[in-house]
Amino acid sequence: MNQRQKLVYACLFLEHFCRLDRWSAEDLVVVAWRLFPDDFGLDWHALPSSQKVYAKLMGAEGILAKGWIRKDGSLLALTSRGREMLAVAVDDLPRGAEKAPSAKHIRVPPWHMGEGPGPDRKSTRLNS
Repeated sequence: MNQRQKLVYACLFLEHFCRLDRWSAEDLVVVAWRLFPDDFGLDWHALPSSQKVYAKLMGAEGILAKGWIRKDGSLLALTSRGREMLAVAVDDLPRGAEKAPSAKHIRVPPWHMGEGPGPDRKSTRLNS
């Protein structure tokens, strides 16, 4: 997968594992970096690079322009076109290639799961 496809995979991760129907660009930066640190991390530092994510998000060749995700106010959401592209990208991987990184190393804040104290995320949480 290329970096744009990996970014869409991070969106799918936010939707599926974090149970969010919409999320902030900052959420996407952190999750993309946790899933793909070599692609979305700062060189020589174990920190996320928002510039690397925003470069693939915005612009004429960005995933917003391609229609793979959409803006909903200040939040982002995955589109059906993005899901279709990702299904094709995963199917095109050679046999035996790791299709997706493990979710074990992603810590989801408890308020994303509808538990514990945290910022008011009602507008981004799915109803349980």
